Amino acid sequence: MNLPALSAMTIAAVLSFPIANAQAQANNSLSQDSSGGNWGAIAVALTHTRVRASSGLNYHSEDEARRAVLAHCRKQGVPGCKVVGTFTSCGYVSVGKSERRRRVGWGTGATADAALEQCRSRGISCDKPIGGCNN
Repeated sequence: MNLPALSAMTIAAVLSFPIANAQAQANNSLSQDSSGGNWGAIAVALTHTRVRASSGLNYHSEDEARRAVLAHCRKQGVPGCKVVGTFTSCGYVSVGKSERRRRVGWGTGATADAALEQCRSRGISCDKPIGGCNN
């Protein structure tokens, strides 16, 4: 039996990148598999001082994946967690900050490279992506 995998990261920064409308953008870049397999999800929280991303894999339903990553994100102590994407194949998220511009942001993708590229396209220094592929 595969157990759900969760991971998270925190970065100190000053908020200037909005979370609004992020779910639609993220879902377009995550991998969907029509075979009806397991689900994964990504949640992001932004505050004036931190950004946090959580990912979860191998849930039996989209709703279960959403609930699990939100719960994990909230346990990290950063308010405002939002699910920014769900996927049935692969999904990754990278978060980062720009000290010079005093902003934070994130990027998502079906691969770690795609998430990192999207994050860096926002003009910020991004961390190693978290996430993976469902079994």
